[in-house]
Amino acid sequence: RRDCERDVGSDCFATQNAMENRVRIVEQTFAQG
Repeated sequence: RRDCERDVGSDCFATQNAMENRVRIVEQTFAQG
């Protein structure tokens, strides 16, 4: 996790971002009902 935060351009960071975005999309979908 520290490596991800240090290396912003790394694949690890991109994967982490994608996972967080997916969670947000799911939460928005549930909120819309």
